[in-house]
Formats: sequence, C-alpha cells, structure tokens
Amino acid sequence: MKSKNKKLIIFFILFFLIIFNFYRSYNFFNIKYLTNKFNYQKYEKKYFNSQWIIPQSKNPIGDDILYTYVGVKYLQGTDPSLINPEHPPLGKNLIGLFSLYLKNEYFFSIFSGLFALFSFYLLSQNFLKNKI
Repeated sequence: MKSKNKKLIIFFILFFLIIFNFYRSYNFFNIKYLTNKFNYQKYEKKYFNSQWIIPQSKNPIGDDILYTYVGVKYLQGTDPSLINPEHPPLGKNLIGLFSLYLKNEYFFSIFSGLFALFSFYLLSQNFLKNKI
C-alpha cells in the first residue's frame, strides 16, 4: 500500500474517532449545561451553606460552584485574600467574567479547551517535522 493511502486511512480513522468522541461527550455532558442561565443568588446561597462557611455542613459544593461564585465576587471588588485564597485568582476571574457577561459559567470550559487545542497545534507545527 502506498504511503499516501496509509496516511489517508489514518486520517479518516482519527476523524471518525474524534466525531464519535464528540457525540459521546455531547450525550454525557448534556445540553442543559450550555443553556443554563447564571444565577448569582443560587451560587451565593450554596456557598454560604457549604463546607467553606460551615465546617460540618451537609451541603458540600464542588470547585465549579466555588470558583464561579468567588470569581464573580473578585470582579465586584472583593479582596482575593479574603475568599478562597488557596489558589491564584486569574482562573477564577476568567470564570467570573464568562459568568457575568455571557450568562453561563460553562462557556469558559469550551473556550479554554479550544484555546488549548489551538496552542497544541501551533506548538506541534513548530516542533514536529511531519505535519500530519
């Protein structure tokens, strides 16, 4: 088999694997997250009833809710050393920006994933001899 045919077959196999992965992640991720409207009061209520305020709380929250709430608070002028100072504020600020202006905190994940893919592509173009 010629080298060009092998490359074409590999390309189509990878293309179908990527399409399958998007289909699978679409079903797993569920479209309700992308159509969700950001509700600051809901996140504030969850934060004040969580383990971050009440140590023995029965309502723990994950990092997604914490970073969204804290990012919005940072953008409103709260000192970063007062709320969740364990991690640097840049990522939380970006999540807060997306939450406030696009009204959905999950768009930041899509944006950062696409940015990572684009930067990996540029890096591979610089360091690899074979472009495929």
